[in-house]
Amino acid sequence: RKLLLAHQTELAQAMKIPPKDFRWRAAFHDEKHHPHIHMMVWSADPKQGYLTEKGIEKMRSQLSNEIYRDELLSLYQQKDMSYRQVRDAAIEAMGRLIREMKSGLCDSPIITGQMETLAEMLSEVKGKKVYGYLKKPVKAQVDTIVDELARVPEVAECYVQWNRIQDELERYYKDTPRKHLPLSQQQEFKAIKNMVIREAEELRLGVLT
Repeated sequence: RKLLLAHQTELAQAMKIPPKDFRWRAAFHDEKHHPHIHMMVWSADPKQGYLTEKGIEKMRSQLSNEIYRDELLSLYQQKDMSYRQVRDAAIEAMGRLIREMKSGLCDSPIITGQMETLAEMLSEVKGKKVYGYLKKPVKAQVDTIVDELARVPEVAECYVQWNRIQDELERYYKDTPRKHLPLSQQQEFKAIKNMVIREAEELRLGVLT
């Protein structure tokens, strides 16, 4: 009851009901394997109130953050660590490939060719050479390289672990399983894209990082 009272304003907003008109009743079922409530909500004005999928997600998010605070904190800490592992593994793999390319001993001809193509494309770029400022064809080339990097075993292993933690987090907020996107399409890993751009530019300029 205290939890619902503390969040009734947010619940009202999610259901498009002014807080002054928000009315609710709830029954608590203390089942050991599945404690839960049944909640009825309405407005003092019968013309008000409707619920969208986004509204449901918002309510679940607010209540879950409160109920599962300790569990979520632990998961977010794991996610941060996993993010750094993916990023560091990609940076290390790219550094190794660049060194092999410089020495002529690279055993990854696909990435070698892709990096050389990107370096040529960057020679035509004016201004700041970061992912957000690049034209679509150059971005597409960067994405191709990032997805090729994601096939490197140590990077792939770290990315699988990151997805597992992200799946666990989203189960607190959503019923439908999340889709596992390619590494290049995961917005949180833009740092890897900019690392690839820097390495390609330094490769073009003949600088060994």
